[in-house]
Amino acid sequence: MPIFSLKRFYTRVRHWMGLALRPHLAFLRMREKRHARMARTIHANIPTSSLPDITLTPVTNRNDLQRQLLSLFRTNPSPLTIAPRSRKALANEFAKGTQYYLATNKLGQVIGCIGFQPLRNMSVHLTIDYKYRRKGYGMSVKRELELIKASEGIPEIWSQAFKENKPAISSHLSLGYKLVREKEEPLYFTFFKSLSQYRKDDL
Repeated sequence: MPIFSLKRFYTRVRHWMGLALRPHLAFLRMREKRHARMARTIHANIPTSSLPDITLTPVTNRNDLQRQLLSLFRTNPSPLTIAPRSRKALANEFAKGTQYYLATNKLGQVIGCIGFQPLRNMSVHLTIDYKYRRKGYGMSVKRELELIKASEGIPEIWSQAFKENKPAISSHLSLGYKLVREKEEPLYFTFFKSLSQYRKDDL
């Protein structure tokens, strides 16, 4: 193994530049990771009956919607979510067919976003604005996405969460996702949920 790795060096430079240029965001990233690690034991009984109401709006080729989406990813970076944070990376996701939705609350405020990859039926890049976190919005966004995809006739939905992210794991289990055992994957868990449970009245 080489002593000097250019990729590792570049990653460390970006890390320290981020600390220097955006100390506030760096602090929030570290706090979020610590919160995930220090969370109580994983459980599947988070109440879902009183989750906040949200609305999902598809992100089309309108520049204003794409700017809002990219702004969410850039101003709410997370060590526990992999999301595009440049125009090129976002364009690549759209080119691959990834669908994005902006989430708004009752007051019309944009509180987050989520993506969906049709080829894998996978929800991806869930991001909630820092000031709205730990209020149930993440679960509301995932559930609303499930309703949209069920109405489109999609039979199932998949999702993933880093193994150290206990709150995300608890949220998935509380929403009825089943854990798929993947012994070869050391970093994250994969979850699966059938959408057949949604009645026509729910859609």
